[in-house]
Amino acid sequence: MIFLKRIKVSYCWVKALRCASNEEYLDALELMENIENIIPLKGEMKLFKGFLHYALGEDKVATALLSASCNEIDESECYTENEKKYLKCYASVFGLRCLEKTDSKTTSCFQVNYDLISLCKVSNALKNNYPLRLHPEWKDNS
Repeated sequence: MIFLKRIKVSYCWVKALRCASNEEYLDALELMENIENIIPLKGEMKLFKGFLHYALGEDKVATALLSASCNEIDESECYTENEKKYLKCYASVFGLRCLEKTDSKTTSCFQVNYDLISLCKVSNALKNNYPLRLHPEWKDNS
């Protein structure tokens, strides 16, 4: 049973990423909710769901998810320190945009500092799924 759940989660995850790359954000969000019915979303998956809510203009929900993802990514042992900085910076870019749109005076954990991130030390998978195109070292083939 666990094996089948993992297959379904993997299938939905890959399909959600594909939908988002085609700007089919509602479809991607539905797939993420399918995943959430199987396993709790943590870290990177929560970050992705936060981005989807941002893309759909649901700024309050996006802000909460992006903020929570930063905390979970910080505690994760799945990423290098540089990758953690990269993912948290990605969350921060969209989190700060949400806060600007809502004129929120809330202080946040969101911090964008590209100087702390060495792109050559970030996996291509992370760069493909979470492109930080405003990073000064970013190239189309990063």
